Amino acid sequence: MIIYTTAPVAALTGTAKILGISEGSPDEIWERHGSELGLSREEFDVYLTGAATAYALMLSDPRRLSEPLPLRELREKASFHPPQSFRYMTRTMIDRLAGGNHPDYGLLEDLLSAGVQQPLPS
Repeated sequence: MIIYTTAPVAALTGTAKILGISEGSPDEIWERHGSELGLSREEFDVYLTGAATAYALMLSDPRRLSEPLPLRELREKASFHPPQSFRYMTRTMIDRLAGGNHPDYGLLEDLLSAGVQQPLPS
């Protein structure tokens, strides 16, 4: 997965591999993964207010891009318009965004080679 960080950063900032997806009620997800989420129960509950179902992504191999790709470029070159729960990235989009000159081009290209599994429901 390619990670987009919201404002004030507003850029693609990293990558990670998705090992699995956990689905359940917010309480079930908190029970299974609360200690690994990096936020308090209160923050978790506020974020999921009104949700009957929650999803948790299990990630591995997180990597920070050495040069984030700013939202301005994402909009101009790849028609990327956040917020979105997910977006498929094609080789053409990666080429337009990073090109062969970006220091993290190889890392981004490797993600495409790994293949895409199933997207999360929006």
